[in-house]
Amino acid sequence: MFRKLPGLLDIISKNRIAKIIINALFVLSIVCFTLTMSSTGNTERMFEVYTALFVSFAVGLFGTIEYSFPINAIRRTSLLTFLLSTIVTVTVIRYVRAEFWQRPVTKHLSSIFAFFKEGSFFGQILYIAFGIFVFLVINYAAARIIEFLTLFFAESSKAEKYIFLIGSALLAAVISVAYSQTTGFWQSFDKVYSIDSGYNTSTLFPQLYYADIRHVGFSVLSFPLYSIANFFAELFKIDGMRHILLSFFNAELLLLSALLLRRMTNNNNYMFALYFASAPTWIFTLFFEKYTLSVFCMVLFTYGVYRKKAETTLAGNVLGAATISTSAALIPLAALCEGKTRDALKRIAQASLMLVLFFVVIGRIDFMIHFKELTDTMTYFTDPELTMLNKFYLTIETIASTIFILPFTVKSNNTFMWYDGLGATMNWVGFAILIISIIGFLSNIKKDQYKIFIYWVVFLFFLFMVIGFSVYHGPLFALYFSWAFIPLFVSGVEALFRKKTNYAKYALIGVIAIALILNIYHLGHLMQYMKAAFPV
Repeated sequence: MFRKLPGLLDIISKNRIAKIIINALFVLSIVCFTLTMSSTGNTERMFEVYTALFVSFAVGLFGTIEYSFPINAIRRTSLLTFLLSTIVTVTVIRYVRAEFWQRPVTKHLSSIFAFFKEGSFFGQILYIAFGIFVFLVINYAAARIIEFLTLFFAESSKAEKYIFLIGSALLAAVISVAYSQTTGFWQSFDKVYSIDSGYNTSTLFPQLYYADIRHVGFSVLSFPLYSIANFFAELFKIDGMRHILLSFFNAELLLLSALLLRRMTNNNNYMFALYFASAPTWIFTLFFEKYTLSVFCMVLFTYGVYRKKAETTLAGNVLGAATISTSAALIPLAALCEGKTRDALKRIAQASLMLVLFFVVIGRIDFMIHFKELTDTMTYFTDPELTMLNKFYLTIETIASTIFILPFTVKSNNTFMWYDGLGATMNWVGFAILIISIIGFLSNIKKDQYKIFIYWVVFLFFLFMVIGFSVYHGPLFALYFSWAFIPLFVSGVEALFRKKTNYAKYALIGVIAIALILNIYHLGHLMQYMKAAFPV
């Protein structure tokens, strides 16, 4: 299924006239895509829409002239990528046909241009052109993902392959069993640890047009996964299959993140085991959340720096920031891919420009120009009455939750939340994890991947203590930071017992065992609550 399709595709990619037609259609299609994806609801900002269309036209021309993108996308077509691209394209067009003509920008244009009407010949051309762009991009992306995974597993040892297979089977079994017992893991909203599963399943994943300042491009990147899960759910008509498949996709991203981190830490099995046993890994395997995609992109970015592959670094940078805006904080570290200062600055500029162009092409230009929503969001999620000491305690609680589930309580309003003393006193477990993580960095200070890990630790303190963003919900973001803390922590333990390696092994095995016992204990209580609050 991974072999390139012969025959017609070869003729199209090699015939000069066919190439000209394909390139012209691609330029047209990217403009139509930006038009249909325009997210602004304010028709007084039409200048932004026209600007985005012009930029998309320029991007399309550049992509065809400089990179021959549409031809390269066609040449990468295999049976598998063709099937996936077709499923996604059909789903997206069905969605657009139902939503597009009801949007404010569309109604505004319809009032100006007579030919811009639903059901018109122009409307049908718009769908076709839109579909061409979606098909080519999904086909290219699917091919590159398959190439990456093929190379990754070709370089993997037998142990790594067994880990992946066993881990995948275990995650699939846990998700299937849990979802058969309760609907809460994908339906609950702010009922457990402030997790937004119900909101994500109804809004963030299935709504292609959705965007906010925190997740500007998330819906666009996640919709292909939703399309595939939705296709199989409709095909087999199995209740809950859509959510099970999407959760399995998320779980696979967690597993791949752990494997990439393992490879970046000299195939450290203790690091992998602790990451796999950690609280956020299991919480976000079960719950339907959005952090896994962004975390995988940030780990992919780090892996690109580690392997000195600028293309992987760029992809991780752009996609991570597109899913969760704060991930853009990693863009300056794109410089680690280059040795010379001039090349490093060029790499940072390239990542920044690619992110901006991505937002323009997907119709999100208004989020880059108008910052009122950003300031409103920051104000809403910060508490000016918190002291710096409280913020510090809350930050340390978040660090503790990167490995261990915090003690919980079921409140009077029937919510399953962290214990009432969150942030009231020092969490010494979290403080110990922080100190040992710093030691882990100092013992690997010359390695680029460890520079990224410690940078993300510093960013945690900046986000929670300087900005004070949503600090009371810090443990909710544990997965967003555990990928940096756990490799540092394991390296720190090994550094503390450098002269007595057996002691380091025993210490790590002990931490992993304690994490498993405590986390399974808490998850057991969580499962009892979910079955009672959200019965099947």
